[in-house]
Amino acid sequence: MSTIGISLYLDYYSLDQCKIMIDKASKLGYKEIFTSFNFEEYFFPGKRNTSVEDKKSLFLYAEEKGMRFHVDITKKLLYKMGGNVNDLSCFKELGIPVIRLDGGFTFEEIAILTTNNLGIMIEDNLSNYYLIEKSLPIIKEKGNLKQYCGCLNFYPRNNTGLKIKEAVEIANKMKEYGCATGAFISSLVSPTEMNNTSVGTPSIEAHRYLPSFIQVSELLCTKAFDYILFGDSNPSDYELKSVAHAYNCFNQGYTELPCYFEKIDSQIIDKIKSTKGLSRIDRSSQVIRLTSTRGIEIAPENTILRNKYCITIDNTLANQYKGEIQICLTDLPAERFVNVIGQVKPYAYRLLKYIHEDVIYFKLVE
Repeated sequence: MSTIGISLYLDYYSLDQCKIMIDKASKLGYKEIFTSFNFEEYFFPGKRNTSVEDKKSLFLYAEEKGMRFHVDITKKLLYKMGGNVNDLSCFKELGIPVIRLDGGFTFEEIAILTTNNLGIMIEDNLSNYYLIEKSLPIIKEKGNLKQYCGCLNFYPRNNTGLKIKEAVEIANKMKEYGCATGAFISSLVSPTEMNNTSVGTPSIEAHRYLPSFIQVSELLCTKAFDYILFGDSNPSDYELKSVAHAYNCFNQGYTELPCYFEKIDSQIIDKIKSTKGLSRIDRSSQVIRLTSTRGIEIAPENTILRNKYCITIDNTLANQYKGEIQICLTDLPAERFVNVIGQVKPYAYRLLKYIHEDVIYFKLVE
């Protein structure tokens, strides 16, 4: 089962502030935490100095709350901390269970890192598609795939994120070797410490201006990622809760599709919203069909042109089809036996591909 996570940066928040965020997240079921030791090396502005004691305290507190830290490092930083590819004891002493390799390591060095006897997971940069494809067979031959995983980068600068198709392809390649994969989603409201001229820190560029729960829903629908984390440091309570809700829905076997409904009988709307639907396997190219609602009685009303992404229900003139819900994937003409009852919300359009093509169970929600 997949997990969800947050990011925390002592470089920008006090130890107490970070512990409060851990409390919030752990109560909602979050299990992963990302942080970086590389801010000074990459000259991020406005960072504060942090002590080793604060770091150890934070890592221990997360462990007590059942959360796992992923710490971003470079080869230069590894040696600066007194470690090397054969000795990761400096991370073990800090209580770090996962170290993420941000750069500077050869394939052979990564293989050696994965053979550490301290139980430390080695997380590679999954965004380096070409290098990952080369490293996997080397890790298989010379390293330990059980201590190897990969996570996509996040991208604080606008217009620099990845295409989801390519990200999914490399994640699936890694999963073929039995390795876990991760990705980042962004907040629309968190302070932008890492780049105050941009919005969010997603892995996928198309996610940058979408609600967080839509981002996580799409990544879950791809079935390519084992853990998904906020890249931003301070998402709102609503974002934390809505992402946790989307995650819980998916683990219960469905995803929610946000939509608008016309003012029709509330009992009919409630019945539609309570139905967990599945697009027919013999799918149409023009509509998504939800046939489990058949039998609902509704009189002809609002039998207008059916625009792309509108939601319809077959009325009492449709004979054996009455009650069938459809989501239009293209503009269609009006039919006297089809009522237009709603519209998929624009930010949720991306989920329709998975509902239609990958046969994902779904519920319509307002």
